[in-house]
Amino acid sequence: MVRALLTAVVVICVAACTRASEQSSPASIHPLGRTTLQGAAADDLVLAQLRKMGSDLSKPTDVRFYLYVPGEQNAQQAAAVLRKHAFKVHVHEPLGELDDGTYESRYSVIANMTQVPTPETLARDRTLFESLASRFKGEYDGWEAQSTKSL
Repeated sequence: MVRALLTAVVVICVAACTRASEQSSPASIHPLGRTTLQGAAADDLVLAQLRKMGSDLSKPTDVRFYLYVPGEQNAQQAAAVLRKHAFKVHVHEPLGELDDGTYESRYSVIANMTQVPTPETLARDRTLFESLASRFKGEYDGWEAQSTKSL
């Protein structure tokens, strides 16, 4: 059996720390194409998009999670917690000034794990990332996955 891995163009942004003024109905989309869905609804949307792309969701695939926190020390502490949960983690310096003129001063904590993306595993992961976002006054910005197809 041959498996082809395609990088999914499926990126969902789940803002755990969305300001009340930015919250909107579950179907709304930010101007940059990011959804404002949160929690299990956002996870379900990404899973549906992966299915639509023909992904075999019973197969393990690389799932990448995004966490943004202020300060390098906080980022390294969050990364240490994630490593204890078997994630492969990279910490990146703040991006600085963005194309839209805004300034990103938070550190990016990017965590990967090869797993079968089920609602249960994603709920477990979301709970972990949301707790880290709360603990370090940061933001959990969702996940993306490769589309794994069986041929």
